[in-house]
Amino acid sequence: MNRKFYIAILIAFLTASAVVDSKGAPAGGLDTTFGTGGIVTTPVVGFTNLIHAIAIQPDGKVIAVGEGGSMPVVRYNVNGSLDTSFHGTGLAEATVGSANAVAIQPDGKIIVVGDNSNPSNVDFKVVRYNANGTLDTSFDGDGIAVTPVGPATDVAFSVVIQPDGKILVSGRSDSSPTFVTSFAMVRYNANGSLDDTFDGDGIVIVPGPGNAITDSLALQPDGKIVVAHNVFFSNSFSYGLTVLRYNANGSPDMSFNNTGSLSTVVGTNVEFAALALQPDGKIVVACSSYTSNAAGYDFWVVRYTSDGSLDQSFGNQGLVVTPIGAGAAFDVPKAVAIQANGKIVVGGTSPNGSNKDFATVRYNRNGSLDQKWGQDGIVKTDLGGNSDAINAIAIQTNGRIVAAGESDVNTAGTRKFALARYIGDTAENFDYDRDGNSDISIFRPSSGDWYTLGSSTNSLTALHWGISGDELAPADYDGDLKSDIAVWRAGASGYFYILNSFDNTGTYVQFGQSGDDPSIVGDYDGDGKADLAIYRAGSTPGQQSVFYYRGSFNNPSGNISFVPWGTTGDLAARGDYNGDGRLDPTVFRPASGVWYSLNLINNTSTATNWGLGTDKLVPADYTGDGKTDVAVFRNGVWYILASNSGLPLYASWGLPTDKLVPADYDGDGMTDVAVYRGGTWYIQQSSGGDRNIAFGLATDMPTPASYLP
Repeated sequence: MNRKFYIAILIAFLTASAVVDSKGAPAGGLDTTFGTGGIVTTPVVGFTNLIHAIAIQPDGKVIAVGEGGSMPVVRYNVNGSLDTSFHGTGLAEATVGSANAVAIQPDGKIIVVGDNSNPSNVDFKVVRYNANGTLDTSFDGDGIAVTPVGPATDVAFSVVIQPDGKILVSGRSDSSPTFVTSFAMVRYNANGSLDDTFDGDGIVIVPGPGNAITDSLALQPDGKIVVAHNVFFSNSFSYGLTVLRYNANGSPDMSFNNTGSLSTVVGTNVEFAALALQPDGKIVVACSSYTSNAAGYDFWVVRYTSDGSLDQSFGNQGLVVTPIGAGAAFDVPKAVAIQANGKIVVGGTSPNGSNKDFATVRYNRNGSLDQKWGQDGIVKTDLGGNSDAINAIAIQTNGRIVAAGESDVNTAGTRKFALARYIGDTAENFDYDRDGNSDISIFRPSSGDWYTLGSSTNSLTALHWGISGDELAPADYDGDLKSDIAVWRAGASGYFYILNSFDNTGTYVQFGQSGDDPSIVGDYDGDGKADLAIYRAGSTPGQQSVFYYRGSFNNPSGNISFVPWGTTGDLAARGDYNGDGRLDPTVFRPASGVWYSLNLINNTSTATNWGLGTDKLVPADYTGDGKTDVAVFRNGVWYILASNSGLPLYASWGLPTDKLVPADYDGDGMTDVAVYRGGTWYIQQSSGGDRNIAFGLATDMPTPASYLP
């Protein structure tokens, strides 16, 4: 990090007591709209019930597959209840076997893979279900395809659906009589027959010495196939990590590390491996490995570039190790997923005394722990059982994170299907393309046009929305993790005009009146959607000021909440100062230089002395801990009170006449100090150096200034 902040030794003001009662960062908290307090457990059949894999349907319903008396396939509604429209009970039509992976076709049909559990000859098993949970008899005649890959035990562990409808499955195959576990891939046509264009017979076998039990599979946009599993190193008698890439026809891709495969020493004994691909082609693998006698087994994450080399920009030369449990714990990651903003979520299990808990870790794009996720990037969830473990993770379109696995809660030794849903990230301020970076954007009053420079593609977007005199109010009103273009138009009856990015529809809502301040729009009820809001300052000396907002959560009637807070002369200071995922009504009192903030959950307040009456307010999360830092700008200097340390920081950046545009332009989770001057953006990034970007005219309104009073 090259943030040019300095700890202030002497500063022009002092800090008063500012004790904040924080519930912790909202990201990583259980989503209480799911199941009971964010958790669902389901007994299926017998003593061994566990989820191996999940998939999210476009309508938000969750398909879970695993073990439980047969080859259980369960569908849950968005709220976590069993979907009884799915074969009448929420469980699909039964078939013998164990299910290890699931994928959903574009037509809604469900592909489940595993093995047939035949004691005499275990083989790959692929089952296709109709969307209603019945077997699809158009698939191999009865909905089931069983494939003997080798002469002994064959088990499928992963599946992807190709764009052409073909089904790609990977797993293990054991030779006999000498036990050697090999990696195997099989590709099926859409009707369940073997695809003989794939290596001649539809089957690829790569002999050991890896044990291939942990193999996972991903498909690149160009059709190439990436697989990860562990590999045996005979010289050290230990297991490492191996990644292989194949061409679409099943042949090794020799452009990948010149051999089609690579092996990496990760700790001393890799036991599990999970794979995910980033949009930029980089390969992320999460695995468990032995770190040391003192640390035991830890979470490891490895990232490779698209050519197969370790990504030097990630962690320590491409590797990151995260101990979770105390001492020589057995921390085991089983799943990995990439968020739309590039953050990496890893799930597994970690000991809690003699028990085991759900464990998730979230990493920033550079491999550092995401301080906004739980406690220092780690969340452990005790479902109440002796043995709670995550085996799968999926991310919903609204950013919620579903973790699934097993728990023996209430019935020690008898495991159940278990799921937990966590709050993810809300949209980054001024992120119009959902890549986690704030975008350079302006509004041109003379024409009513918005111009945005997308950070993901560096492409220009122009949209007509608004007229001269409108105040800017962009925010994520529809919860799709993109900022929506919006304006507020003053009048005897004020109106918000919103262009929803989710479906490109326009909305206008009467709210407020002339003289109100719409800079405080945002999420006040913690549902991940911005709420319409205005601040109405007291108009006569001593008159009460009021925050008005219309919550989007469970509010079909559109009721408006109002919070008396502040008085005449106070300035609204938008932000989430306690890190609970909700904006806090907050004002700055120029007469005294004091910030007053109200926690809407427990009705506690804080008072912080920071700044002078002539300062410009620039509150934002500069330290990346999920809490808004009180901050002011004075004569070219930014004065910031860091919420994570209580220390004062300052940065010299800009001129007194500049327009202030703080936002997270580099996507590292920390707001960057930035100014707009005569059509040029000057940004001091917290990661990646400084940037000067010519974009706009001197008379344009930079949209990141819209959250400042």
